[in-house]
Amino acid sequence: MSGRSVNRPTIVALGAGVLCAAAVVALGIAGEPVMPSYLGAWLFLLALPLGALPILMGCELLDVPETALTVMLRRLAAVMPLAAVLALPVLFRLGSLYPSLSAVKAGLPGWWMTDTGFVLRTVLFLAVWTALSSVFSRPDTGRLGGARRPVLAGLGLGLHLVMGTLAAFDWAQEVEPSFMSSAFGLLLISAQCSVAVSTAVLMAVVGRPEAEASHALSSGRRDLVATEHVATALAVLLGAWGFMVFTQYLVVWSANLPKEVVWYQHRSAGIGLLAEYCAGILCALALVALLPRAPARHAGVVAWVAAALLVMHGFEMLWLVTPAFRSAFTLTPADIAAVAAAAGLGIGGALLFGDRAGTGRVGHGAT
Repeated sequence: MSGRSVNRPTIVALGAGVLCAAAVVALGIAGEPVMPSYLGAWLFLLALPLGALPILMGCELLDVPETALTVMLRRLAAVMPLAAVLALPVLFRLGSLYPSLSAVKAGLPGWWMTDTGFVLRTVLFLAVWTALSSVFSRPDTGRLGGARRPVLAGLGLGLHLVMGTLAAFDWAQEVEPSFMSSAFGLLLISAQCSVAVSTAVLMAVVGRPEAEASHALSSGRRDLVATEHVATALAVLLGAWGFMVFTQYLVVWSANLPKEVVWYQHRSAGIGLLAEYCAGILCALALVALLPRAPARHAGVVAWVAAALLVMHGFEMLWLVTPAFRSAFTLTPADIAAVAAAAGLGIGGALLFGDRAGTGRVGHGAT
């Protein structure tokens, strides 16, 4: 890691992640059903690199200069191998998480939605994303040539949209296969991007000052997020995610689709309805705080908004999958510990593994 010692934020994040992961294991040994919690937490961890990758590839196409935000997004992209390895418990417990895969089906679903097909697709998706992360977790050093890297970014973006949509159907929608929504993949992709940018903002605030100095980005860590670009990026991603959530709900409500209505009923039961209202209020307040020239739009507020959005999306991943196993949205100790473990391991891993991110430009022609 370039001879650098591990700093305090990295140790704290990894330590908290390991302790929370140990708590999940202990709850599992005690007989608690922890796999639904694990699935939601894994989707949350996976959102860190998968949300960073499309933004970085888009910056490659636009030849965006390196900034504090892209430096931290590269660190998040470097977590992809860890997220891929942590898919193993999901693959080993397909029967309990996705019982519909073992049901007899005719036609295309007969070979597509099977245990073997699910595993092969998962391995393929994770392998491609890991390969892309190995490229875009580093700035352009000229190894791929000035013209080839933007081409790879364009192809990668197209692949990401296709694979992200299919993976969302497999990993999150298949827990309750009666629910079908063509917007589900884009909804999850937009949530992943929001997770990645929110995390990158927090890492820029509490991350390593030497990385910021080496890029001549700012003289103070809090100044890193006091830019219109970062606040606007958060606002745009939050708006896109909110639009996808509302569109999906509007289609189900207006068409009165019975199976899809049941999906929403499961997620509104328990504390689900309260959580939905809280998320709506949070989004409205966040958008107001992130408006251009808003009085509160400065580094501290942007960082707090990012933290709130990160917590919201963490519980959103649980909201998407755990009600399929409980017929209601509830929060168990395993849920909270699993999401906290994912956040700690993801952020700690990004700070630890992301040291390989260098200087230069995001696009071609980097120096």
